[in-house]
Amino acid sequence: MPAGTKLDLGQSCIRFKNLEDLSLDGIDEASARAPLAAYVERYLVVRPRPLFRPRPAAAIVAAPRTFETSQNMGVRATEIRKGQVIQMNGDLWVVTEYEHKTPGNLRAIINVKTKSLTTGSTSAMRLGSSDVLEVAYLDRKKAEYLYREGAAGNYIFMDVESYEQFELSVDFVGEKMGYVRENTQVEVVFHGSTPVGVELPPQVVLQVKETENAVKGNTTSGVKKDATLETGLKIKVPIHISVGDQVKVATETGEFQGRAN
Repeated sequence: MPAGTKLDLGQSCIRFKNLEDLSLDGIDEASARAPLAAYVERYLVVRPRPLFRPRPAAAIVAAPRTFETSQNMGVRATEIRKGQVIQMNGDLWVVTEYEHKTPGNLRAIINVKTKSLTTGSTSAMRLGSSDVLEVAYLDRKKAEYLYREGAAGNYIFMDVESYEQFELSVDFVGEKMGYVRENTQVEVVFHGSTPVGVELPPQVVLQVKETENAVKGNTTSGVKKDATLETGLKIKVPIHISVGDQVKVATETGEFQGRAN
């Protein structure tokens, strides 16, 4: 019953604002006690029904969480964006290019190019606006690179939260480890419990281990020379860079970005 409602009991009027606040106007307590008590007991002394019925603790624990057990979700082709990961034919593919065209009064055409996260192969698709793709839910974890098992072995990482160690193969990480030195952190991307990628920062700082000495008096601008960094990565650097210098390198292109020290 809404707050502020008036209830007429003969010549008496009961006015209340809520269940805990009842006031009587124009009647004495003795004459109103019996009928009022009966009415309140029948209609007013109730507890508001909850919006939902709480589940027992055991049921809450047993019930699956959406983002923990359901690793994928269906998304219309018009909502796909570059960088998302979709699942097709039992493999995970990252969207590398996305183009949405609407030629005149014709139906929309969506051109999507993808790259396999496991094999590196590429694929192209032409979709309609009503097509649905299965987008993979990915989890990113901070991991510290510890060491490599031998000269051609796997790379050993440690989850910085759980301290659990895991290894990634050379084929999996590709050339990315050239930008990662020991005891530094990266983001490892997981699909469920399976690692599917390593994400690097846009720029890293590495030390020059080998490079030719600059010729004295050579001040030609734009001239560069080969340099090998502490991770084994080979890049081009300006002639004024020397062994021991800390240099900034773009992880996307491998280009020299400047001296860090």
